[in-house]
Amino acid sequence: MGSWQSRRFWMAVYGGALAILLAQNAAASVGVIRAKDLVDGLGVNTHIPYQWSGYWDANKTAADLKFLGIKNARDLQLGISSTEQNRFGTVADAGNRFDFIFEYTIPDGIARVESFATAHPGSALAIEGPNEISNQPITYNGLTGQAGGAAYQGALYGAVKTSAVLSATPVYSLSDSRADPAKLDFANSHPYARYGAQPFATLQKSYNSWSGIYPGKPVVFTETGYHTQLGGAGGVDVATQATLTLNSVLDAFWLGVAKVFLYEMLDEGSSAKVGSQWHFGLFYSDHTPKPAATALANFVTLINDATVARRASPLPNFPYTAANLPSTAKVLRIAKDDGTQILAVWNEPVIWNAKTEQPIAITPTTVTVNFDSAVGPVTIYDPVAGAQPLSGTMTGARSVAIQLADHPLLIVIASR
Repeated sequence: MGSWQSRRFWMAVYGGALAILLAQNAAASVGVIRAKDLVDGLGVNTHIPYQWSGYWDANKTAADLKFLGIKNARDLQLGISSTEQNRFGTVADAGNRFDFIFEYTIPDGIARVESFATAHPGSALAIEGPNEISNQPITYNGLTGQAGGAAYQGALYGAVKTSAVLSATPVYSLSDSRADPAKLDFANSHPYARYGAQPFATLQKSYNSWSGIYPGKPVVFTETGYHTQLGGAGGVDVATQATLTLNSVLDAFWLGVAKVFLYEMLDEGSSAKVGSQWHFGLFYSDHTPKPAATALANFVTLINDATVARRASPLPNFPYTAANLPSTAKVLRIAKDDGTQILAVWNEPVIWNAKTEQPIAITPTTVTVNFDSAVGPVTIYDPVAGAQPLSGTMTGARSVAIQLADHPLLIVIASR
């Protein structure tokens, strides 16, 4: 974020004929993603080298990742300190992977990651170019600004691709700055919606921009998120952060983003610290989950696919229609390899008054989803409320009616 320092809606399921209503509206096409790909595409930002923060306790940091059900972490370039490297190793040995952000000497940095990846197989998820050079300028080979950033990116790409250990590791572009398209595997952006605004417009603008700049290159969002610093700092309360976090995740994958790293996992400072940069965490600084962490963990639990076998692509068709879907709402079909289909339905009305720093109550809209034939068993979940179903499981349903307010519902249709 800038610098590295720096409603619940009431859900009612009507009637004995579960009316799963998920109608497409003309403004939003409905997509599909494999459940395993969505979970594999989730990440969080960590700051393990920050000795003053909760991240320095590597065991608790690993436990927080396990709580979320996420194995991808984005962090700073691996340093020379063996104490710091050991902490990274503790997190990696718990089954996690790192996107390492490079900003300093390339040959030494590559050598350290090679050694780390050899000692901890599978731990190098990606290598990333410099972070937000418009905020943190770099100089490389006498070049500054965008030219310096592009030159560094080119040298970094060459070093990775000629490494005997790292050559297959994806290289992310430096964030929100141009480089030679031949010197990156993924475009990289940091879209932040401000003052409690819903995320979609901001994420869509960024995705469309970088997809246009690098045609054919997949896009990653290595930072996006909301902070909870109130008192005129532009933050939101913790309940609203939870809603906006899940909306951000679903928006990103609905758009086609390959990976999204939420900023960040822990608050970097206690509640006494003043300043937005201290309070972006999904957890408080003492590792206590905020509602956003719990909601995200519930979401991952509900969509997680333990199926060993992988279905061949393309994913099978699953026809349905949704009626009365608000213009601000979307649907994403999430497919498990055992044939289970999950329809994630979410709405993005204005839910936060930035002037009064208060949530805005939303009147639910009755949405109705119809299937081509009887389906089931069908169960509905609200990840913000918990991981338990909102109603009994129904079999043989041709339709379902839901009360859609301001955060996601998951309609889970088990394979018959």
